[in-house]
Amino acid sequence: MKVIFHFNCVICGAHPRERNIKDFEWPPSSERLERLLSVVKGIFSYMKDVKWWESDFIESLKKLHDLIPVVAATGLNTFQGSLTLFTVECPLCGTAPGPRPFDHYFRAWFAPDGVQIANLLYEMWYLLRKVPEAAYLVTVFDTAMVKFGMQRCSKCGRPTTALDDGRCRWCSDEERKDKIPNFSIVAEAEEEYVVFLQSLEGHDLLGAGNDGWEAVRTALIQDKIFSGHRGTSYLLMALACHPVSIWLEPWRSILDCEHCAPCEWRDALLLNPPRVPPDLDKLWEKCHDLPVEANEALHAMHALRWYVFPDLADYLESRGLIVRGSPDDFSGFLEHLTVSRIREISNQLGTGKGRSKADIISKVLTNATQEQLSIILPEINEPWIKEFRKPFDGLPEEWLEYTARVATLIEAFVREKFMAWKTIQYVQENKLNFVVEIDWECPSYCRLPEHRLENAVNISIKDVPPWFPGCGCLLTYNSILGDEIKTKLELSITKGMTVKILEYNDSNARIELLNLYGSISKSADGRYCLMYSEGWWLLIENDIIKVMGHMAQPNCGAVANNGTFILTDNKSRRYIWYWYPKDNYGVSIRNRFKGGIFWVIGKSGQPLIRRTCTANIGSACISPEGGYAACSLELDDSNTADSETIVLFDLNLCKQISQFNPAGLHVNRIEIDENERVIKVTNYCEKTFRFNFNGELFDIDALQKENIENANGYYLITLVKHEMEHELTKKEEIKCLELLDKALKKGVSTYTQGEAYAMMGQINEKTERFDEAVKLYETALQLNPKLSIKRHLKQLKDRLQIIETKKDA
Repeated sequence: MKVIFHFNCVICGAHPRERNIKDFEWPPSSERLERLLSVVKGIFSYMKDVKWWESDFIESLKKLHDLIPVVAATGLNTFQGSLTLFTVECPLCGTAPGPRPFDHYFRAWFAPDGVQIANLLYEMWYLLRKVPEAAYLVTVFDTAMVKFGMQRCSKCGRPTTALDDGRCRWCSDEERKDKIPNFSIVAEAEEEYVVFLQSLEGHDLLGAGNDGWEAVRTALIQDKIFSGHRGTSYLLMALACHPVSIWLEPWRSILDCEHCAPCEWRDALLLNPPRVPPDLDKLWEKCHDLPVEANEALHAMHALRWYVFPDLADYLESRGLIVRGSPDDFSGFLEHLTVSRIREISNQLGTGKGRSKADIISKVLTNATQEQLSIILPEINEPWIKEFRKPFDGLPEEWLEYTARVATLIEAFVREKFMAWKTIQYVQENKLNFVVEIDWECPSYCRLPEHRLENAVNISIKDVPPWFPGCGCLLTYNSILGDEIKTKLELSITKGMTVKILEYNDSNARIELLNLYGSISKSADGRYCLMYSEGWWLLIENDIIKVMGHMAQPNCGAVANNGTFILTDNKSRRYIWYWYPKDNYGVSIRNRFKGGIFWVIGKSGQPLIRRTCTANIGSACISPEGGYAACSLELDDSNTADSETIVLFDLNLCKQISQFNPAGLHVNRIEIDENERVIKVTNYCEKTFRFNFNGELFDIDALQKENIENANGYYLITLVKHEMEHELTKKEEIKCLELLDKALKKGVSTYTQGEAYAMMGQINEKTERFDEAVKLYETALQLNPKLSIKRHLKQLKDRLQIIETKKDA
C-alpha cells in the first residue's frame, strides 16, 4: 500500500486529497487514536449481531468489538433528504461532519457494501501496525479479513471483489500511472454528462413543463452517478409522478401519420397513452428524495427481506415503505420462507404433507401450537419485514408500463443528444464538416432538407439528430481526412514520422512518446501495422507512419500484405428495454449497437469500399494478399436482408460480389483463402466450416454432426418427430433411436421424456420387437400419463397374448 485515500476515506466516505502513506503521519495525538477506535467500535456495533454473514467472520467482529477498550460511537450516519450524512468529525481524514459524496463502494454504515467493509479491515490493519498502543488489534483484523471470504490481492493482500491479473484496483492503478496517462477518463466523462444535462433545455425537446423537466433532469443525473446507466429507477420515479402523457405529443402526432417509424414507436401503449392517475404530486413528495441506501433496499427487496439493518429499517418504516412483522404472526412469517424450508418445518413438527406451499402452511398452522412454532422458528422474535410498500403501490399497472417505455425512450434520447453535443464541440474545434446519417427505419421527417446541415456554422443541440425519442439518425463528421490529422491529441504527428510501438499483447499496443494507446493488427509478412482507437487510426509501414485518419468507433481492424486494410465503424445505436416488472419499480436498460459501416481503405488512405449495414457487424477479415475482404453480420430483430449473413467483396473490382447465410452457424470469426477461393467460418465451439465464394457449404455432413452434438434434448426430439413423418429405413430407425437416447441423456422434462419413450416404442413396434415396445410404452405412461397410447398399448398386449397362445398350441 503506497497511498491512502486513493478512492475515499474508509471511515467516513469523504474524498480527501490522496496522500503518500510514507508522508501520512498518523495518529497526530492519542486523543485522535481514541476517537478512531471509538468510531470503529461503533461501526462493528452495527454488524456484530447480523445473521447473514459467515459465523466465523461475525465471531471475529465480536472479538474486535470487545477488545477495543473505549466507548462505541453511536449514530454515525443519518439522512437529510437524499443526502447521507456522517455525524462526527472523521478521526482519520479530519473531514468535518456533514454530507458525503456518492461513492459506488461506500454507503451509510447501517447499510454497508462488502467492498467497504473489506477496505476498512485492510486499512485499519495496515495503519495500526505502526501504532504500538494498538498492536494487540492487528492480528484480529487480519483474522477478520481471512474470515470475510473475499479473494486477496497477490501484491498487497487487500480483500477485493475483482482482481486484474491477480492485483487489486489500488495496485493496478499504481502500475498504470507510469504507463497510461490520464487514467481518470470515466470520472471526466461522468462530469461532462452532468454539465451537459445542466445546460440542456429538455422542455423544448420533449414538450415537458419546466417543473417536470427539472425533476427528470435531476433524476437523470442521479441515475448516472448512482448506477452508471445500469438502471433508471430515479428517472422512472420522476416520470411516474408527472403527467408525461403530453410530453411526447408533438412527436406522437408526427409519427402517427407515418408508415415508417422506429420499432420503439410500434406500440399501442405509446401511441394511445393511459389516463393520468390522480394525486401524483403527493406521491412525488413521498418518494423523490429517497437516499441511495433506501432506494437500493427497495430495488432489491426480495433479496433483502431478512437482511436490512435495524437503522435502515427504522428509516424505511418512518417513510411508510415497510411494515414490520410481529412475533406472533406465524402465517405472515411462513409466507416469506422458501417451500423447501417450510417442508423441513412441517417434517420436524409432523404436521403432514401438502401439494402446494399454501397447503403445507395451512397444515402447519392447524396442527402445531404457537409454543412449538416459537421453538422451531426463534428468528420470528427478532425484527423482520413483513411487507415492502413500494412508492408506486396503488398506481395502475398500465400507467407504470407506459412510464417504463417513456423512461427508456427519454434516457436513450438524452444520452444520444449528449453524444451529439460532444460531436458538435469536436467538429467546431477541428473545423471539420458535419455528416448526418439517416437511419433506415426513421420517417420522412428526418429527411427534411434543413436536417442535412450542409454548410452549417452555428449549430445548437436542437438542430442535430436524434430529432425525437427513438430516432436512430446519427451526427458524425467526415471520417477520412487525408494526410493531416487536425486534432489536439495528434498535433505532433506527421506523415513519415518514425515511431516505436510497445506491444502489451497480440491486440493492444502503445506508441512511445505520443501516448497513443489502442488496438493493433499486423500484416502476415509483418511489413504493415494498423493501429486504431476511438476517433482515430494509423497505418504504419516499417515503423514509419504511412497514413492517418478519423473514425468514430473503429473496430475489427486487419491489414493485408499490400497495405490495404479494413475497419468497421459501429456507430448507429438502438436501445431496448426489459418490460416493467410487477415485483419491482425499477426498469433496467441495456443498449446494443445496431448496424454500422464496413470500410476498406487503400494504403494511401483512399476509401475503396464503404458498405452501410443494417445489422450489427460481428467480425471481419481481409485475405493476406489483399484481394478479398468479408464481414459477418449478426441476427437483427427487424429481420432485414443483412441479418445473419456474410458479405464478400472483391477489392480489385471494389465491389460486393456475394452475400449468403452461413447455414445457421453462429459466427465467431472468418478467414479468406484467396488461392483456394474459400471462406473459412469458425463458430463459438471452435469448429471450422468451408464455403465457396458463392456461399455453398463444402462440409455439409460435418455441420449436421455439429448441430446434433450441440443441440439440446428438445431439439433432438423435434428432429426425430420430423423424421418419423415418413417411412423410415433401417438405417434411419437406428439413427432415430440414437438421437432419442442422446436427448434423454442431455436432459428434458418428465413429460417430454414420456414422449421420447413413446417414440422409441413406435420404432421398436415397427421393427416387430414387440416385447421391447411394450416396456417402452409402459415407461412412457409412467412418465407422462396423459399420452394417448393407453388403448394402443392394450391392443399390443392382447396381440402378444394371442401370439403366445398360438406358440403354446
